[in-house]
Amino acid sequence: MKLIVCIRSPRSAEERRLAIKDTWGESFKRHGCEYFFVLANDSLSNTYIYKEDILLTPGTDQHSDLSNRMIWLFKFLVKEKDFTHALIMDDDCSVNVDLLMQSDWSSADAWGANNGGYLSGCAAIYSKKIIEKLNYSMSRDDLVIGSFLSKWNIPLSSSGSLIRPWINNKEDYKLTKDVAIQHYSRTADQIRENHNISLTHNKK
Repeated sequence: MKLIVCIRSPRSAEERRLAIKDTWGESFKRHGCEYFFVLANDSLSNTYIYKEDILLTPGTDQHSDLSNRMIWLFKFLVKEKDFTHALIMDDDCSVNVDLLMQSDWSSADAWGANNGGYLSGCAAIYSKKIIEKLNYSMSRDDLVIGSFLSKWNIPLSSSGSLIRPWINNKEDYKLTKDVAIQHYSRTADQIRENHNISLTHNKK
């Protein structure tokens, strides 16, 4: 088993990062675990930078931007790190590393404080298999939103055939009269063509 520790930290929390390095960060290293800090850097776009023990991701320190940082973290882990499990946690935590390392997380795919259907974001351990599944782009925001709606017991009302996602091939892009929204009009010309088609449909 190889645990990698990913510590989310705001840019302003340098003193907290120094304290971690002097305390439980060193304890993790004694157990053979690698750790690094995840910081947002809004001067970056479409890439990340990793240097020593800092991963800089595009985006802001705002809590509302946390999902974006996590997406970049997953990309980085899958592409560049060797591990069996990843502990993803906040920097405002104290850790009894010896106790943690003796616990049963190594046999789990998702391990942490269960808050009634999700693991508390302050600290959770995920297997590499799960990190690879979580390595998504923002196109998976529908799954995240769906999870929230399910948790809130908000029913999903079907659009029927009015919305047509995931068409089967590149040639099948033309808007038919029974479809209101069709995915995968990949070019500007296709979008213009489909708009003209819709105007024709609406005249009939």
